Parts: sequence; structure tokens; C-alpha cells
Amino acid sequence: MKKVNSYSFLVVGKTVDSTEVSEFKRYVGLANCKVLAVNPDKAKLDELMGYESQSEPEYVVKDEHDKPVEARIDFIVRTVPSLNNDIEVTQRLRFTLRNEPAYSQDGTSVVVMDDYGDYGRMSKEDADAGNKPVSVNGKDLRVATNYRKAWSGEAALVSFLKTYLGVPSAWNYINGSWVLKEGEALKQGSFKLEEIKKYFSGDFSEIRKAIAMQPNNEVKLLFGVRTVTDEEGNTKHYQSICGKEDFFLRGNASADTIVRLDTRLKNAKASGSFPTTDYKVGELKEWTVEPTSLEKAPEETDSSEDFWS
Repeated sequence: MKKVNSYSFLVVGKTVDSTEVSEFKRYVGLANCKVLAVNPDKAKLDELMGYESQSEPEYVVKDEHDKPVEARIDFIVRTVPSLNNDIEVTQRLRFTLRNEPAYSQDGTSVVVMDDYGDYGRMSKEDADAGNKPVSVNGKDLRVATNYRKAWSGEAALVSFLKTYLGVPSAWNYINGSWVLKEGEALKQGSFKLEEIKKYFSGDFSEIRKAIAMQPNNEVKLLFGVRTVTDEEGNTKHYQSICGKEDFFLRGNASADTIVRLDTRLKNAKASGSFPTTDYKVGELKEWTVEPTSLEKAPEETDSSEDFWS
């Protein structure tokens, strides 16, 4: 069995790498994974990762006024060797929530979230007024009218949790339109995080309880390798897991679903996403360095790239 244990942690202002591997290999492709822990303490983290980390992990970041500005949710995941070419990798998947709504950079639009875990971006004016959920391009959103402004980073976290927990869609596609289900079917499609404010005080029990409900579930995660070149021209490669919303699949995802993910990835790359990370949709396999003339790459915009290993 090919076994890799890796871990890194984020320090405000810079990233400090603390990687120890039994075989210095990195992997690309889709991998069935299980969640082993959520925001573990140092003792549990060291046990899972197989070596001693440098310090107690910090999951809440505060500003100079001691106000919490970020809450980090770390899922320690491990590939299932029998489903991944006998490859076992233990890795961290982090989601970072900011203590503010998910506004666009110019503040004109915001991500909204309904009680079924569906989300979309609409104008700030419409969201403030509670108007019908319509995209900034004027198209109807598959978002119910019981929406609210989402926390920055919440959409990716909810996307992962709904996929891992197997929460069904709250919608039916009828005659070319999306229609909310009714009765028990609608109830089964309900999903919302009700205690996010507690995350910023270090209480992550809501997420731990959710994961504990389905301890044997699996999720397909997209593994990739990020290439970083410093100002001196030194190049390093880091293992990565895509943490962007809509890039997670259920463990038993169909071939058609995987094809759609591949299309989504290609479209994202074509629009400029993941400029320094090599993601490939396919079976998990060892990554090898390919010759490239790439100059120093721009910074990634995907929050999942802030914690490499």
C-alpha cells in the first residue's frame, strides 16, 4: 500500500509547510475519501497524520482588536485504498469562513443561501429588499424565497457537507423549470447551518455532529498538485484538494456525473481558475513533473489553495 501522511498549517501573512511523507509522492485525480476528524486537537491530529506537529492547531483567527475574523473548519480525510489504486493518502481539506457576508469585491452583489442549502449570487439591492432570487444577469436562481445572505466561504462548506451527507435535492425539474418539492420530500432536502456564529468562538460541535451521523459515508474529492515559484525562481510542488463549491461528488457518483465534473473543471480553467494547480478528473494516480515554460504564476483565488501539504 502506498501511504502518504501530509499536513501544513496557515500562519497569518505566510504559509508554513510542515510536511513529512513516507514516500515523497503527490497525486492527481478523483479519490473516494472518508472523513476521519473535524478540527482535531494536536494529539488527535498527530495520531491521524502519523507524526508530531509543531503546535496546537488554531481554528479561529482574530484581528488586532481581538475580534474573530475567520473560522477554519479542517476535515482530516483519508483515501480508501481499495477504491483508489491501493493508494492511501491522509490529507487536510480546509474551509475558511469569514465573519462577514459573501459580497463581491465591489460590494454590488452577494451570495444568498436558502433553507435547503442552495445558493446563488444576486444583487445586493435585491437581497436587501428580499426580492425574488434572480441572478445578477437577470436569470431565475434555483434558490427558494426563504434565503438569507451567506457568510463568506459558506457556500463551499455547505456544498461539501451536503455531498458527504447525501442530502437530496429539494427541487424537481419539470417542463424545463425547477420546482420545489413538497411534503416529506421537501423536508428531506432541507439543510442549513444554524450555529455559524458559534464557529467564531471555537464551537464547531454542529459540524462534528453532522459528520458523526454518517461515519461510514464517502465523498469523491479532486486531488491536484499546485506549483509555486518564488521570486528567486525556486519551484515547489504541493499536494492539494479542490475545496471550491460544486467540485465534490458522492462516493457512488455515476459516470455521467463524473463527465459533468470534468466539463465543469475545463470551463473553470478556461475562465482563469486554478492557474497554478494541476487538477485532472480521472482515477487517482501518481503525479509527475512535466516540462513547462510557465513564468511566475498569479495567486490562486480558490480558498482551498491556502493550505497545502
